[in-house]
Amino acid sequence: MKKEICIVVGSKPAFSEQEHGLVLDYPKVESSHCRISVLGNQMFVENLSEKGGTFVNYKRIEKQTQINDEDIITLSKTIPLSQSLLQRKLHSIKPLAPIENSSSDSDLNLFVRRSFAYALDLFFLIGFAYLLFLLHNELQNQLDSMVYRNLLSVLVIAIFIAFYFIIIISPRKISGATLGKYMFGLRTRDGYSGGNLDLIGSWTRSLAKLISVLTFGIGFFRFWLREDRLTLHDYLTKTVVDRVDTHQQ
Repeated sequence: MKKEICIVVGSKPAFSEQEHGLVLDYPKVESSHCRISVLGNQMFVENLSEKGGTFVNYKRIEKQTQINDEDIITLSKTIPLSQSLLQRKLHSIKPLAPIENSSSDSDLNLFVRRSFAYALDLFFLIGFAYLLFLLHNELQNQLDSMVYRNLLSVLVIAIFIAFYFIIIISPRKISGATLGKYMFGLRTRDGYSGGNLDLIGSWTRSLAKLISVLTFGIGFFRFWLREDRLTLHDYLTKTVVDRVDTHQQ
Protein backbone atom coordinates (compact mmCIF):
# COMPACT_ATOMS: atom_id res chain seq x y z
CA MET A 1 0.00 0.00 0.00
CA LYS A 2 1.39 3.40 -0.99
CA LYS A 3 2.04 5.84 1.82
CA GLU A 4 0.70 9.38 1.46
CA ILE A 5 3.17 12.15 2.25
CA CYS A 6 1.93 15.63 3.12
CA ILE A 7 3.78 18.93 3.03
CA VAL A 8 2.26 21.96 4.73
CA VAL A 9 3.28 25.29 3.19
CA GLY A 10 3.11 28.45 5.27
CA SER A 11 5.02 31.22 7.01
CA LYS A 12 4.67 29.40 10.34
CA PRO A 13 3.13 26.01 9.61
CA ALA A 14 0.95 24.91 12.50
CA PHE A 15 1.38 21.20 11.78
CA SER A 16 4.19 19.09 13.14
CA GLU A 17 6.71 17.41 10.88
CA GLN A 18 5.97 14.11 12.62
CA GLU A 19 2.31 14.29 11.64
CA HIS A 20 2.66 15.56 8.10
CA GLY A 21 6.06 14.39 6.89
CA LEU A 22 7.43 17.85 6.12
CA VAL A 23 6.72 21.54 6.51
CA LEU A 24 7.80 24.21 4.05
CA ASP A 25 8.50 27.59 5.62
CA TYR A 26 7.39 30.13 3.04
CA PRO A 27 7.46 33.90 3.75
CA LYS A 28 4.73 36.41 2.98
CA VAL A 29 1.83 33.93 3.19
CA GLU A 30 -0.52 32.77 5.93
CA SER A 31 0.83 30.63 8.75
CA SER A 32 -0.57 27.44 7.18
CA HIS A 33 -1.49 28.33 3.62
CA CYS A 34 -1.84 25.07 1.69
CA ARG A 35 -1.10 21.36 1.88
CA ILE A 36 0.69 19.37 -0.81
CA SER A 37 -0.11 15.65 -0.78
CA VAL A 38 1.92 13.06 -2.66
CA LEU A 39 0.63 9.54 -3.24
CA GLY A 40 2.86 7.50 -5.51
CA ASN A 41 3.37 9.52 -8.70
CA GLN A 42 0.32 11.71 -8.07
CA MET A 43 0.48 15.11 -6.44
CA PHE A 44 -2.40 17.16 -5.01
CA VAL A 45 -2.77 20.63 -3.51
CA GLU A 46 -5.37 21.66 -0.95
CA ASN A 47 -6.11 25.18 0.26
CA LEU A 48 -5.79 25.88 3.99
CA SER A 49 -5.91 29.67 3.71
CA GLU A 50 -8.91 31.54 5.08
CA LYS A 51 -8.19 34.83 3.28
CA GLY A 52 -5.69 34.78 0.42
CA GLY A 53 -6.61 31.47 -1.17
CA THR A 54 -4.59 29.05 -3.30
CA PHE A 55 -4.60 29.17 -7.11
CA VAL A 56 -3.67 26.59 -9.75
CA ASN A 57 -2.99 28.11 -13.18
CA TYR A 58 -4.53 31.35 -11.87
CA LYS A 59 -7.83 29.68 -10.90
CA ARG A 60 -8.83 29.58 -7.24
CA ILE A 61 -9.29 26.06 -5.92
CA GLU A 62 -12.05 25.13 -3.50
CA LYS A 63 -11.13 21.47 -2.99
CA GLN A 64 -8.13 19.17 -3.26
CA THR A 65 -6.80 19.45 -6.82
CA GLN A 66 -4.37 17.24 -8.71
CA ILE A 67 -1.31 19.04 -10.09
CA ASN A 68 1.74 18.25 -12.20
CA ASP A 69 5.22 19.73 -12.65
CA GLU A 70 4.07 22.29 -15.22
CA ASP A 71 1.14 23.71 -13.25
CA ILE A 72 1.55 27.17 -11.77
CA ILE A 73 0.67 27.28 -8.07
CA THR A 74 0.10 30.75 -6.67
CA LEU A 75 -0.52 31.69 -3.04
CA SER A 76 -2.70 34.73 -2.29
CA LYS A 77 -2.88 35.50 -6.05
CA THR A 78 0.61 37.00 -6.31
CA ILE A 79 3.14 34.67 -4.66
CA PRO A 80 4.21 31.74 -6.84
CA LEU A 81 5.15 28.48 -5.15
CA SER A 82 8.49 27.38 -6.58
CA GLN A 83 8.13 23.92 -8.11
CA SER A 84 11.87 23.27 -7.91
CA LEU A 85 11.92 24.18 -4.22
CA LEU A 86 8.99 21.83 -3.67
CA GLN A 87 10.79 19.04 -5.52
CA ARG A 88 13.91 19.51 -3.39
CA LYS A 89 11.83 19.24 -0.24
CA LEU A 90 10.18 16.10 -1.59
CA HIS A 91 13.52 14.48 -2.38
CA SER A 92 14.72 15.19 1.16
CA ILE A 93 12.23 12.58 2.37
CA LYS A 94 14.11 9.29 2.13
CA PRO A 95 11.15 6.88 1.72
CA LEU A 96 9.75 8.86 -1.18
CA ALA A 97 10.27 7.34 -4.62
CA PRO A 98 12.11 9.59 -7.10
CA ILE A 99 9.81 12.08 -8.76
CA GLU A 100 10.41 13.12 -12.32
CA ASN A 101 11.87 16.62 -12.33
CA SER A 102 12.08 18.70 -15.48
CA SER A 103 15.52 20.35 -15.62
CA SER A 104 14.17 22.87 -18.16
CA ASP A 105 11.85 24.15 -15.45
CA SER A 106 14.57 24.63 -12.84
CA ASP A 107 15.25 27.92 -11.12
CA LEU A 108 18.66 28.23 -12.74
CA ASN A 109 17.24 27.61 -16.20
CA LEU A 110 14.56 30.25 -15.68
CA PHE A 111 17.07 32.79 -14.35
CA VAL A 112 19.45 32.20 -17.27
CA ARG A 113 16.62 32.54 -19.79
CA ARG A 114 15.47 35.76 -18.17
CA SER A 115 19.03 37.14 -18.14
CA PHE A 116 19.58 36.46 -21.84
CA ALA A 117 16.14 37.82 -22.72
CA TYR A 118 16.90 41.03 -20.83
CA ALA A 119 20.33 41.30 -22.48
CA LEU A 120 18.75 40.95 -25.94
CA ASP A 121 16.16 43.66 -25.24
CA LEU A 122 18.89 45.88 -23.81
CA PHE A 123 21.04 45.32 -26.91
CA PHE A 124 18.31 46.70 -29.19
CA LEU A 125 17.57 49.63 -26.88
CA ILE A 126 21.21 50.67 -26.50
CA GLY A 127 21.87 50.18 -30.21
CA PHE A 128 18.94 52.38 -31.19
CA ALA A 129 19.85 54.99 -28.55
CA TYR A 130 23.41 55.12 -29.91
CA LEU A 131 22.18 55.70 -33.47
CA LEU A 132 19.90 58.47 -32.23
CA PHE A 133 22.81 60.00 -30.33
CA LEU A 134 24.96 60.08 -33.48
CA LEU A 135 22.11 61.57 -35.52
CA HIS A 136 21.38 64.11 -32.81
CA ASN A 137 24.99 65.33 -32.70
CA GLU A 138 25.19 65.54 -36.48
CA LEU A 139 22.03 67.62 -36.74
CA GLN A 140 22.96 69.79 -33.77
CA ASN A 141 26.11 70.91 -35.57
CA GLN A 142 23.98 72.10 -38.48
CA LEU A 143 21.62 74.22 -36.38
CA ASP A 144 22.48 77.74 -35.26
CA SER A 145 19.37 78.52 -33.22
CA MET A 146 19.33 77.31 -29.60
CA VAL A 147 15.54 76.96 -29.85
CA TYR A 148 15.86 74.53 -32.75
CA ARG A 149 18.56 72.61 -30.92
CA ASN A 150 16.33 72.19 -27.88
CA LEU A 151 13.43 71.13 -30.08
CA LEU A 152 15.68 68.58 -31.75
CA SER A 153 16.65 67.15 -28.36
CA VAL A 154 12.99 66.87 -27.38
CA LEU A 155 12.20 65.18 -30.68
CA VAL A 156 15.02 62.64 -30.25
CA ILE A 157 13.79 61.79 -26.75
CA ALA A 158 10.24 61.40 -28.07
CA ILE A 159 11.46 59.07 -30.83
CA PHE A 160 13.28 56.90 -28.30
CA ILE A 161 10.19 56.71 -26.06
CA ALA A 162 8.11 55.72 -29.08
CA PHE A 163 10.65 53.02 -29.97
CA TYR A 164 10.58 51.76 -26.39
CA PHE A 165 6.79 51.61 -26.56
CA ILE A 166 6.89 49.63 -29.81
CA ILE A 167 9.39 46.96 -28.75
CA ILE A 168 8.76 46.72 -24.98
CA ILE A 169 5.44 48.14 -23.77
CA SER A 170 3.12 47.18 -26.62
CA PRO A 171 4.36 43.56 -26.99
CA ARG A 172 3.84 43.02 -23.24
CA LYS A 173 0.21 44.04 -23.65
CA ILE A 174 -0.41 42.10 -26.88
CA SER A 175 1.45 38.84 -26.33
CA GLY A 176 2.92 39.08 -22.83
CA ALA A 177 6.47 38.96 -24.18
CA THR A 178 9.08 41.42 -25.42
CA LEU A 179 11.29 40.28 -28.30
CA GLY A 180 13.88 38.95 -25.85
CA LYS A 181 11.35 36.97 -23.82
CA TYR A 182 9.70 35.67 -26.99
CA MET A 183 13.05 34.40 -28.29
CA PHE A 184 13.69 32.54 -25.02
CA GLY A 185 10.18 31.15 -24.57
CA LEU A 186 9.13 33.36 -21.65
CA ARG A 187 6.06 35.38 -20.86
CA THR A 188 5.21 38.10 -18.33
CA ARG A 189 1.83 37.81 -16.64
CA ASP A 190 -0.23 39.76 -14.16
CA GLY A 191 0.05 37.99 -10.80
CA TYR A 192 -3.62 38.61 -9.99
CA SER A 193 -5.40 37.66 -13.22
CA GLY A 194 -2.79 35.57 -15.03
CA GLY A 195 -3.38 37.70 -18.14
CA ASN A 196 -1.13 40.04 -20.07
CA LEU A 197 -0.22 43.38 -18.56
CA ASP A 198 -2.18 46.46 -19.57
CA LEU A 199 -0.36 49.61 -20.67
CA ILE A 200 -0.20 51.08 -17.17
CA GLY A 201 1.03 47.79 -15.73
CA SER A 202 3.67 47.51 -18.45
CA TRP A 203 5.00 51.03 -17.88
CA THR A 204 4.98 50.42 -14.12
CA ARG A 205 7.02 47.23 -14.57
CA SER A 206 9.57 49.14 -16.66
CA LEU A 207 9.95 51.78 -13.93
CA ALA A 208 10.29 49.04 -11.30
CA LYS A 209 12.95 47.34 -13.42
CA LEU A 210 14.85 50.62 -13.39
CA ILE A 211 14.90 50.35 -9.58
CA SER A 212 16.41 46.86 -9.90
CA VAL A 213 19.12 48.33 -12.14
CA LEU A 214 19.80 51.32 -9.86
CA THR A 215 20.40 48.98 -6.92
CA PHE A 216 23.52 47.79 -8.80
CA GLY A 217 21.65 44.73 -9.99
CA ILE A 218 20.76 43.51 -6.51
CA GLY A 219 17.10 43.76 -7.47
CA PHE A 220 17.64 41.05 -10.09
CA PHE A 221 19.35 38.76 -7.58
CA ARG A 222 16.40 38.96 -5.21
CA PHE A 223 15.36 35.96 -7.32
CA TRP A 224 17.94 33.90 -5.40
CA LEU A 225 17.56 35.61 -2.04
CA ARG A 226 13.89 34.80 -1.50
CA GLU A 227 12.04 31.54 -1.95
CA ASP A 228 9.25 33.11 -4.01
CA ARG A 229 11.79 33.36 -6.89
CA LEU A 230 10.72 36.91 -7.80
CA THR A 231 13.05 39.72 -8.81
CA LEU A 232 12.52 43.09 -7.12
CA HIS A 233 10.53 44.44 -10.08
CA ASP A 234 8.40 41.27 -10.13
CA TYR A 235 7.65 41.73 -6.45
CA LEU A 236 6.90 45.46 -6.67
CA THR A 237 4.52 45.10 -9.62
CA LYS A 238 2.97 41.75 -8.61
CA THR A 239 3.94 40.13 -11.90
CA VAL A 240 5.22 36.65 -12.75
CA VAL A 241 7.61 35.55 -15.50
CA ASP A 242 7.48 31.91 -16.56
CA ARG A 243 7.75 29.64 -19.59
CA VAL A 244 5.22 29.96 -22.39
CA ASP A 245 4.50 26.23 -22.47
CA THR A 246 3.40 26.21 -18.83
CA HIS A 247 0.21 27.98 -19.94
CA GLN A 248 -0.84 25.37 -22.42
CA GLN A 249 -3.85 23.56 -21.07
